[in-house]
Amino acid sequence: MSDAGEPQLQSRAAGRRGADRAAMPSALAGGLLLLVCARLSGALELSARGVAHSVLVRCATDGAFADRALSSTLSKAALEPRDARLATEITYGVLRNTRSLDFALEQLVAQLDRTSAAERAALRMGTFELLHMRTPDHAAVSQAVATASSKRSRGFLNGVLRNMARKRGSLTRPDDAGSP
Repeated sequence: MSDAGEPQLQSRAAGRRGADRAAMPSALAGGLLLLVCARLSGALELSARGVAHSVLVRCATDGAFADRALSSTLSKAALEPRDARLATEITYGVLRNTRSLDFALEQLVAQLDRTSAAERAALRMGTFELLHMRTPDHAAVSQAVATASSKRSRGFLNGVLRNMARKRGSLTRPDDAGSP
């Protein structure tokens, strides 16, 4: 495009959007530009927990191998090494402890098997962080809730994980359940 054509396109777009949107703050415009550039470069905009959630959902729904799914998702996400280690720890920790995490969750959720794969993955991630990692309660809950796609899911995840944080000391452990 020529330089003469660009102002004309900008003024036409500004007219369609209205005066309030035409005066977009430069910081917001810069953020949108970075997002577009990241998408064009092939890098995903995922956090460490977003990577772990994505991998866990792929393993549950598609039967993907965790090591391959994690490796490909990490290479696309372009995370810092520290964040990549966190994603790896959460992913493998949830997969290693799925039965005990589900046992704990079943004490708070009546029909865990009726939740979606994405909700189960987020619940397991949050529960793993609350029970097995030194993540602060508020961070474990809010980051797991952030992976939800709908308002209903966010409310459900928030309620269950906040209860988990409050009641984790009084939950029955799998090894205690069978003894009289």
